[in-house]
Amino acid sequence: MNREAEDQAIAWVMLTRDPSFADWDGFTAWLEASPEHARLYDALSLADAQIAEQLARPIPTVRRRWRWPVVGGAVAAALALVAVPTVMQPGFTPQTIASAPGQKLTVKLADGSRIDMNGGTRLVLDGPRRARLEQGEALFAVVHDEARPFEVASGDALIRDVGTTFNVVREPMRFTVTVSEGEIVFNPEREQVHVTAGQQIEETGDQLLVTRVEVAQVGAWRQGRLIYRGAKLARVADDLSRGLGLPVAADASVSARPFSGIIQLEGKGEDALRSAAMILGVGVRRSGDRWLLVAP
Repeated sequence: MNREAEDQAIAWVMLTRDPSFADWDGFTAWLEASPEHARLYDALSLADAQIAEQLARPIPTVRRRWRWPVVGGAVAAALALVAVPTVMQPGFTPQTIASAPGQKLTVKLADGSRIDMNGGTRLVLDGPRRARLEQGEALFAVVHDEARPFEVASGDALIRDVGTTFNVVREPMRFTVTVSEGEIVFNPEREQVHVTAGQQIEETGDQLLVTRVEVAQVGAWRQGRLIYRGAKLARVADDLSRGLGLPVAADASVSARPFSGIIQLEGKGEDALRSAAMILGVGVRRSGDRWLLVAP
């Protein structure tokens, strides 16, 4: 299958289902350019519709229900420190693994599980079936074992596997878990939120927001593909930073602008960033030690 045509078909599926979509002439021209385009679009549209039907039940916003009372600052801080305790395995030596910005690493565990790390990521293996994501992004493909559930800690959050593949992003202002296969339980000792394939859970202040996502976009960064539907450019800039190895931010004038489509990262550095900016419809300028996405 032609990867470029497949990427284009995914983008058109995402765009044409948006009620505000208006580029029907461009879409028609793309369909008529090759019989393969129509076949790909029909196949992906059908798959998308089937996923939407399976996930049609309402997904509520989950409010946090803390199990401890509100207490003084010092005691509260101490409780926060032990909210997700590190369970050390006898005879297991913790291992810290870090990837440089723009560098991708793969970690294979003894049980057959696999962890793909994006650029600028720091991960600690606390045990044979436990990891702690301190920063960055990682895709976990877990071999299920009911007797020894795989757990991923990040900040004060805990993710427990129910036989699955899931992507985790930990940044100062963003924490998300996106599931492409199987199911995870988010904070099993607190909110106990079950997140299944095609869903994403995100911390937003004092709430946990569960939304639907395209399964195809989960972990697509491993092939240099960034897939979005209505994502703010501030988030896109963070993803570009990890993938390109450059400090990238979105200027206030464009940070809230939504973007839907696919960015195929080719190479690294300034040239790759400018190519991505063209797809985003923005400009790029240097500001101190970082790059800014700015209004054209």
